[in-house]
Amino acid sequence: MISITSDAARVCRESIRQLSILANAKLLRLRRDCGRASIALEIPQRGDDIVFHEGIPVLAVPNDVAKELTSMTLDVSDEGVFVIA
Repeated sequence: MISITSDAARVCRESIRQLSILANAKLLRLRRDCGRASIALEIPQRGDDIVFHEGIPVLAVPNDVAKELTSMTLDVSDEGVFVIA
């Protein structure tokens, strides 16, 4: 399971709160591009496995991605950019 720093969790919560006001359909998605993991704000796509946690839509992370992120940490830089290391 990926570890999440308190700063990253705070930024995620704030982003989701703001997005829920602007467009209730957006969510955070873990992505892999060129072998690197990143997080993007996206609109749900056909085939997404979405569950609700405390009324907030959450995109389920596929098992292969979850295994790849084991022992990694999600943080946020001083510039507010998510970093997975």
